[in-house]
Amino acid sequence: MDQIYIGVDVAKAWLDIYHPARGAKRIDNTPPSVRTFARAAAREGVWVIFEASGGYDRVLRDGLEAARVSFSRVNPRRARDFARAMGVIGKTDRVDARMLATFGQRLQPPQTPPGSPTRQALLAQITRRRQLVEMRKQEVTRLQQTTDHDARVDIKGLILLLERRIEKVEARIAEIIQSSPELAEANRQLQSVPGVGTIVAATLMARVAGDRHN
Repeated sequence: MDQIYIGVDVAKAWLDIYHPARGAKRIDNTPPSVRTFARAAAREGVWVIFEASGGYDRVLRDGLEAARVSFSRVNPRRARDFARAMGVIGKTDRVDARMLATFGQRLQPPQTPPGSPTRQALLAQITRRRQLVEMRKQEVTRLQQTTDHDARVDIKGLILLLERRIEKVEARIAEIIQSSPELAEANRQLQSVPGVGTIVAATLMARVAGDRHN
């Protein structure tokens, strides 16, 4: 039986899915919805095609890997080039789910291998640090905008708490790097470049994890 390829167009809040025999549908880009989709895909034995999309495809990748579904995470540029060759690229320069299914059927791209658990853990911690730093920045801005004594005390307390959380995450980042000879060596090489410290090096290594096989 010929392999069936399903195209998935990934957005922040939802996934548009195209099945060549059943047409299009939309689901929420949330773990419960993706798990349901992945289990159904595993039962049918389909192959899922989607673009690398700056982290929005993280839930989809995790769900497909957990259900042992074959998938290809393709470079957006390659997908757009294919769509242009087919003469159907839209004004938004996006490749929709139907075209991704056609991409899979015509080109049969290789399966994307599972990500390294250590690198994925590093990516998760780098992401969490970025979130905490952004929250601290927002609270610092609020501190500058208010003169109310009680409010300032509360904001300062929250800033202190966030700084402690950031320190804890940074310590965890260092632990993850040192636990892996591969990451430790990459970290050493990156930090040999002037101006590159632990966090910058870790961020660069985490991006490799997030963008693997684009």
